[in-house]
Amino acid sequence: TKAMGANSEKKEATPKKLNTYKTMGIEAKQLSDSVVQNYLENNRIVNALGEKYGFNSLFFLPPHLSLGNKRLTAEETEMKREEEEADPALSELFTTVYHRLESESLKHRNLHSMANVFDDSDGLMWIDEGHATPVGNQLIARRILDIIAARS
Repeated sequence: TKAMGANSEKKEATPKKLNTYKTMGIEAKQLSDSVVQNYLENNRIVNALGEKYGFNSLFFLPPHLSLGNKRLTAEETEMKREEEEADPALSELFTTVYHRLESESLKHRNLHSMANVFDDSDGLMWIDEGHATPVGNQLIARRILDIIAARS
């Protein structure tokens, strides 16, 4: 009331429309192609630096609640539903980009998908859609160590 003045009428809040690639008229395929191309170019640059300066690089596509084939707990199912409803366009773009990068990982020796790291786990692995529990982080770390050991 102070900010609006004592005699001002209260106004109803107008719901804000999300400004997404879809509302801007950008095609999902065009944007996902661009994101994947940029990611792979960064991969190429790091590989070139590794060759020049004598180091090996590894890229890991992190796991995400909406990916993989884990049987979700009730909590995880609710998290996934909330994420998809919050911004369907972002959810669609994320999934498209991730799947494209996963298919590209077959062509790039140092690019590894972690999407299926929790597939054999029944318990709660997610704090939210992108952050794993301590047990989940242990599984991720084990997978990374296995990949490193296989390359040695």
